[in-house]
Amino acid sequence: KDCPSDSFCCDLSLDAIALPKNENPPGSGGTTGTPGPGASSLTQAEVEAKFKAANIGFSRGIQLTGLQEKTIDELARLKNVCRKEVSNCNVIVTSATGGNHASGEYSHANGYKVDLKSQGEGGALTSYITSHYTELSPRSNGDKAFISPSGAIYVLESDHWDVVVK
Repeated sequence: KDCPSDSFCCDLSLDAIALPKNENPPGSGGTTGTPGPGASSLTQAEVEAKFKAANIGFSRGIQLTGLQEKTIDELARLKNVCRKEVSNCNVIVTSATGGNHASGEYSHANGYKVDLKSQGEGGALTSYITSHYTELSPRSNGDKAFISPSGAIYVLESDHWDVVVK
C-alpha cells in the first residue's frame, strides 16, 4: 500500500503482525469482535500459568490467548468456593478463545466466555453450580441458566457449561 510522503503509514493487518509460533490471534477461530470496555487480555503462557496456580484444568491444545483477566478471576473464585464444599470439584476449561463460536462483544473470541466440563470430571462442578447459584429463566432452546454471586452467567448446554463474564 502506498503511503503519502507527509504521512506515517504502517501495515496493521493480521498477516503483517508476527505472532509466536503455534499461536493464533484472538478471534481467529471463526469469530470476530472487539474487546469490551476495560478489556485486559493475556497471552497463552500467562493464562496457563494463572490456571496452574489456581488449579484450573484445561484441555490440551486449546487456545487461551486473549482470555480476559476477569474471566480467569471468575474461574479461580469458582474453583475456590466449590472445592470448599466438594472435595473432587474440578474446573476444566474445554474451549476458550479459539474454535467456532458466535461473535459479539462478550464472546469467546474476545476472551469473555469459556466452556467448562459438565459431565464426568465436571460432574461435581455441575452439582455445585445447580445447588449454589441462582437459576434464571432458561434459554429459548431450554438450556438451564444460572447466575453466580459475582454476576457471571453459567448456561448448561448439552455437554458443557457455557460461561460468560462481563
